[in-house]
This record gives sequence, structure tokens and C-alpha cells, in this order.
Amino acid sequence: MADGTPILRETTRPRELVTTTREGLRNFIEAAKRGELDHLV
Repeated sequence: MADGTPILRETTRPRELVTTTREGLRNFIEAAKRGELDHLV
């Protein structure tokens, strides 16, 4: 978005968008790096 809001898109459903905050995206990435989301795979 023009205001810098992070937007995520699922490639299998490209019309569905999820917006978040920069802090929320950062927290998600850091949790993934720590392996905290491994149970979702």
C-alpha cells in the first residue's frame, strides 16, 4: 500500500490479501526464524 502497510498474498488465492502492521510482520518473521511456527507445516 502507498502508506507502507505490509500486504501478504497467497499465490493460490491471489485475490485474497492480508494486511498487517510492520511490527506484526516483524514478529511473524522472527517467530518463524525461531521455529515457533514449525508445527503449522
